[in-house]
Amino acid sequence: MTAESIDMEEPNMKMVIKLCIAFAFVIFIAEVLFPFALKLEAANARTAENVAEAINDYGLGGGTGTPLTASITGRNEVTVDGDISGATIGLSLEMDPDVRLIWKASLVGNTSGNPHYAMIKIIGRGTMEITGGIISQDGIYNAIHTDGSVLLSGGIVRATSERNHTIVAGAVEVSGDAQVLSSGAGGMAIESTSVTVSDNALVMAEGKPVEVD
Repeated sequence: MTAESIDMEEPNMKMVIKLCIAFAFVIFIAEVLFPFALKLEAANARTAENVAEAINDYGLGGGTGTPLTASITGRNEVTVDGDISGATIGLSLEMDPDVRLIWKASLVGNTSGNPHYAMIKIIGRGTMEITGGIISQDGIYNAIHTDGSVLLSGGIVRATSERNHTIVAGAVEVSGDAQVLSSGAGGMAIESTSVTVSDNALVMAEGKPVEVD
């Protein structure tokens, strides 16, 4: 074997070693990291079943009355009933985008001392549809705060805050005989990038109807 052939083999061996390392790294990602990422995504999922369980675990939220009860009423759909007054603990939920929360319950209270602040706080872009009942924040924070949409076709959502909105959401639609009320001086009814009001729905701030284009 000549010195020239040895010099040619050394770079080839280095290339083979590099390729082996790269191949081993690909196998590591495929067999270890990728399955772990899938498991982590599944663990962070907030399905209708997860949402219903969280609501049923809420109890009376420090108040009195009939506890909130949630049931699966359709594919990715959760319906909530109950009647609570004097709640001091906010209802905090995490919802995947395809989850729909049908709200028929009444939840009234003051969560000013609660770390969740809002009476109902939803993390995620699921949809909350309010068809009846009352959601009332008698403290200084929001009645509803969510990353997703809030659709009201009935019921009342109100807050007494002097500096916060009654509803903070990605999109809000108010229709039917639904009402969104902000009674505090300086309080505001809705904060959203998209607000639609139709039918006999009423949106009021400081005792005056709010005009929505």
